[in-house]
Amino acid sequence: MALPKIDVPIFNLTLPFSEKKLKYRPFTVKEEKILLFGQQANDLSHIAESVKQVVQNCVMNDINITDLPSFEVDFLFLKLRAISVQNIVSLKIKDEEDEQYYDVEVDLDEVGLISDTTHSGSFRLNDDYSVKLRYPSFNNVETVTASQQGEVNLGKVTFDLIGETIESVYNADGSDVHFLRDYTKEERDDFLESLTSKNFQDIQEFLGAAPQIRHTIEYTREDGTVVERELKGLFDFFTFA
Repeated sequence: MALPKIDVPIFNLTLPFSEKKLKYRPFTVKEEKILLFGQQANDLSHIAESVKQVVQNCVMNDINITDLPSFEVDFLFLKLRAISVQNIVSLKIKDEEDEQYYDVEVDLDEVGLISDTTHSGSFRLNDDYSVKLRYPSFNNVETVTASQQGEVNLGKVTFDLIGETIESVYNADGSDVHFLRDYTKEERDDFLESLTSKNFQDIQEFLGAAPQIRHTIEYTREDGTVVERELKGLFDFFTFA
C-alpha cells in the first residue's frame, strides 16, 4: 500500500510590479533543505540559487520566475516564507558600534517593496538617440553575480547590470531601433563605454531607484541607546536569520 499524499493549500498572489497573477504552495521539507544549504553557505550566489529553486518549485503557474524582476522574486520568496513557516522571523543583528548581537523579530507581512523615487524609463543620450530602460531580471542579476571570480568587484557588477538595464537605443522618430539583446557582450560593452558620464549617471539612478524589499527594525543596546536600522534586500533577511 502506498504512503498517503499530503495535500498542501494553494495561495493566490498578484505581483505588485509586473501584475502577474500567480498560484503558489508552501514549501516542504525538500525546499527547507535547499534553503538551509544556501543559508549555511553565507554566499550571495548560493543564496540566489537556493531562492530560485524554492520559488520555482512552489509556483504553480507555467512561468520561469527568473524572467521576473529580481525584486519581485525576493518579494515572492518572503511571502512563501510567511505561509510555509510563520510570518514572524527572528534575526540576530550585529551592532556596528558595540559589535554585540541583538535579537530582533520581523513580521514579514509588514515588509513591502519600496522605491526611493520614480525615474523615467527613457533617457535622451544626445540630440539623435535615446535609451529605453528596464529593471534587470532575476536571471540577469544571477548571471552578473556568478561571473565574478573571487572577491566581488562592485564596479564591474554595476557596469554589467547597466548593460542589462538598457533594453533598446532608438532615434527620435523610431525609424532606427537597436535592441541590445541582439548584440554580443563585447558590442554592448563598447556601446556602454561610449556613453557620457551624465548618460551613465542617469542610468545608474534609474537602477538605484528600483523597488526593493525593505523594513526598519529597532533594538536597544546594552547602554540603553535605541537604534534603528533598515534591512534592504533579501540578503539581509536571509543572512541575519
